[in-house]
Amino acid sequence: MPTSPSSSNLPGAASGAAPDLAALLVRYQQAWTDGDIEGILSMTPADGVYEASFGPSPWGQRFVGHDEIRAALLEMGLDQPGRARHEYGETHVVGDCAFAMWTNVQEGLTGAETTMHGADFYRFRDGMVAAKIAYRKSGS
Repeated sequence: MPTSPSSSNLPGAASGAAPDLAALLVRYQQAWTDGDIEGILSMTPADGVYEASFGPSPWGQRFVGHDEIRAALLEMGLDQPGRARHEYGETHVVGDCAFAMWTNVQEGLTGAETTMHGADFYRFRDGMVAAKIAYRKSGS
């Protein structure tokens, strides 16, 4: 059963993750939920990678470095009021990697509406999130 990453047993507690990486991931995920682009970048190294779940390539679209990631997140409207947001669920940190399941929620005319489900895979380096690789399910 999915639980919130802020619950006492997640992320990574069951997998024996280093507490500092688990705490980093909670802050990083919260920055995504809040649309805090500068917060996201503060936890991403200068050569960090974000692979979006959309784009022309088999892997979606890859953004490398703060400038490309910032531009992509601004274009996505991550920092805009009323934007869709991720609600993170089951999260696990294993060594220098992690994965998390999420639900994308958009405010609609009748309240919050789920628009898709997805998962993120992460790589950590030097106490930062060196890569976020996103995958999603959506209706056709």
